[in-house]
Amino acid sequence: MSLTGKSTRSRIVEAARCLFWPNGYGLTTVNQILDRAQANPGSFYHLFRTKENVLLTVLHNNTRLFVPTIVNPIFEKITDPIDRIFATSMSTAAISSIANSLAAVSSASSPSKFTIAKPTFTNASLITSTIGPPLSKSV
Repeated sequence: MSLTGKSTRSRIVEAARCLFWPNGYGLTTVNQILDRAQANPGSFYHLFRTKENVLLTVLHNNTRLFVPTIVNPIFEKITDPIDRIFATSMSTAAISSIANSLAAVSSASSPSKFTIAKPTFTNASLITSTIGPPLSKSV
């Protein structure tokens, strides 16, 4: 994760998102978030007050990005309401699988306790045809 040019707030939110995904909210500590974000406790508590507030920010960001990133491209290509539901569900599952794989790659030096779900051909094809190929991540 490149920290150059990012605000302390965005570094903390990104670090929390990256840690909550594989470890879960309960097993992620504020110190882990601070270490990953290269931030100090004073900044954390000034910006968020609690770990729960960081979680709410992460969830808000994910929810805000869901419609333009997942739903809109599907709705542009698929008109049948039932097909839209299935396509959205399958795309979300494929993205989850890809994110699991990226999380595993980024945390290879410190293994976490989660299972990597492999995307099926159908999910991978659907996500590629509806929202384009997955973004590559430099490690």
